[in-house]
Amino acid sequence: MYDNTIKLLKKSSTVNDYGTPVEKITSEREVFAEIASISMKESYEALAVGHHPEIKVIIQDAIDYDGERYARLADIEYLITRTYRKDLSIELTLERVNDNGST
Repeated sequence: MYDNTIKLLKKSSTVNDYGTPVEKITSEREVFAEIASISMKESYEALAVGHHPEIKVIIQDAIDYDGERYARLADIEYLITRTYRKDLSIELTLERVNDNGST
Protein backbone atom coordinates (compact mmCIF):
# COMPACT_ATOMS: atom_id res chain seq x y z
CA MET A 1 0.00 0.00 0.00
CA TYR A 2 2.57 2.62 1.08
CA ASP A 3 5.33 1.04 -0.97
CA ASN A 4 6.36 4.10 -3.03
CA THR A 5 8.67 6.85 -1.87
CA ILE A 6 8.33 10.56 -2.49
CA LYS A 7 10.77 13.35 -1.67
CA LEU A 8 9.35 16.37 0.12
CA LEU A 9 11.25 19.58 -0.64
CA LYS A 10 11.59 22.96 1.03
CA LYS A 11 13.04 25.82 -1.02
CA SER A 12 14.23 29.33 -0.41
CA SER A 13 14.33 32.17 -2.92
CA THR A 14 17.22 34.53 -3.49
CA VAL A 15 18.22 36.93 -6.23
CA ASN A 16 21.43 36.31 -8.18
CA ASP A 17 23.93 38.98 -9.28
CA TYR A 18 21.84 39.67 -12.39
CA GLY A 19 18.63 40.31 -10.44
CA THR A 20 17.05 37.01 -11.47
CA PRO A 21 15.14 35.11 -8.76
CA VAL A 22 16.75 31.74 -8.00
CA GLU A 23 15.24 28.95 -5.90
CA LYS A 24 17.47 26.68 -3.87
CA ILE A 25 16.45 23.43 -2.16
CA THR A 26 17.08 23.85 1.57
CA SER A 27 15.59 20.57 2.79
CA GLU A 28 14.84 17.22 1.15
CA ARG A 29 13.23 14.26 2.95
CA GLU A 30 12.06 10.91 1.64
CA VAL A 31 8.82 9.41 2.96
CA PHE A 32 6.68 6.40 2.08
CA ALA A 33 3.47 7.16 0.19
CA GLU A 34 0.60 5.60 -1.71
CA ILE A 35 0.01 6.89 -5.25
CA ALA A 36 -3.60 7.75 -6.12
CA SER A 37 -5.40 9.22 -9.10
CA ILE A 38 -7.13 12.56 -9.40
CA SER A 39 -10.87 12.04 -9.76
CA MET A 40 -12.72 13.50 -12.73
CA LYS A 41 -14.65 15.83 -10.42
CA GLU A 42 -11.47 17.10 -8.75
CA SER A 43 -9.82 17.58 -12.13
CA TYR A 44 -12.67 19.64 -13.59
CA GLU A 45 -13.03 21.76 -10.46
CA ALA A 46 -9.28 22.50 -10.44
CA LEU A 47 -9.21 23.30 -14.17
CA ALA A 48 -12.04 25.80 -13.63
CA VAL A 49 -9.72 27.86 -11.39
CA GLY A 50 -6.59 27.44 -13.51
CA HIS A 51 -4.91 24.45 -11.83
CA HIS A 52 -3.80 21.23 -13.50
CA PRO A 53 -3.56 18.55 -10.79
CA GLU A 54 -1.71 15.51 -12.04
CA ILE A 55 -1.38 13.06 -9.19
CA LYS A 56 -2.32 12.51 -5.58
CA VAL A 57 -0.13 10.92 -2.92
CA ILE A 58 -1.20 9.75 0.50
CA ILE A 59 1.32 9.79 3.33
CA GLN A 60 0.38 7.27 6.00
CA ASP A 61 1.32 9.43 8.98
CA ALA A 62 0.59 13.16 8.71
CA ILE A 63 3.45 13.85 11.11
CA ASP A 64 5.81 13.04 8.20
CA TYR A 65 4.58 16.17 6.38
CA ASP A 66 6.09 19.44 7.58
CA GLY A 67 4.44 22.02 5.34
CA GLU A 68 6.68 21.43 2.32
CA ARG A 69 5.48 23.17 -0.87
CA TYR A 70 7.28 20.91 -3.38
CA ALA A 71 7.66 17.18 -3.95
CA ARG A 72 9.68 14.98 -6.28
CA LEU A 73 8.39 11.68 -7.59
CA ALA A 74 10.25 9.62 -10.22
CA ASP A 75 12.60 12.57 -10.91
CA ILE A 76 9.69 14.89 -11.70
CA GLU A 77 9.17 17.96 -9.54
CA TYR A 78 5.67 18.92 -8.41
CA LEU A 79 4.06 21.80 -6.56
CA ILE A 80 1.88 20.68 -3.65
CA THR A 81 -1.34 22.56 -4.40
CA ARG A 82 -3.62 21.01 -1.79
CA THR A 83 -3.40 19.05 1.42
CA TYR A 84 -6.20 17.10 3.02
CA ARG A 85 -5.87 15.53 6.47
CA LYS A 86 -7.84 12.31 6.91
CA ASP A 87 -7.55 10.62 10.30
CA LEU A 88 -3.80 10.01 10.77
CA SER A 89 -2.86 10.24 7.08
CA ILE A 90 -2.51 13.26 4.80
CA GLU A 91 -3.30 13.49 1.11
CA LEU A 92 -1.23 15.78 -1.13
CA THR A 93 -2.43 16.95 -4.55
CA LEU A 94 0.49 17.54 -6.93
CA GLU A 95 0.83 19.72 -10.00
CA ARG A 96 3.86 19.38 -12.30
CA VAL A 97 6.40 22.20 -12.23
CA ASN A 98 7.81 23.29 -15.62
CA ASP A 99 11.52 23.87 -16.19
CA ASN A 100 11.00 27.59 -15.61
CA GLY A 101 9.46 26.94 -12.19
CA SER A 102 5.84 27.61 -13.16
CA THR A 103 2.96 25.14 -13.08
